[in-house]
Amino acid sequence: MNKKELAILEKAWMAEIDNDIPIIQTKSKIAAQLAEEGYLKLKEFTLGGAIPVVIRGYQITHAGILAYCLSLPDDIDIEAMEEEMRK
Repeated sequence: MNKKELAILEKAWMAEIDNDIPIIQTKSKIAAQLAEEGYLKLKEFTLGGAIPVVIRGYQITHAGILAYCLSLPDDIDIEAMEEEMRK
């Protein structure tokens, strides 16, 4: 996987972790390709209210999470990352 593909998977993974609506919105051809390969899937969410709003975007799949995690270097200090996240 190249850097652009990994960057999109990272954004999708962070959206899954951090956001109420776990999608990224992009018109990227790379994202469409990743969806065809099974790393992302096209999702649609409807926000209710007087005027319903439909939000479409890509959500990361289990295969995408695995591919992203396997791309990380082996020498990452997990404890240091957790400490940094607590700040």
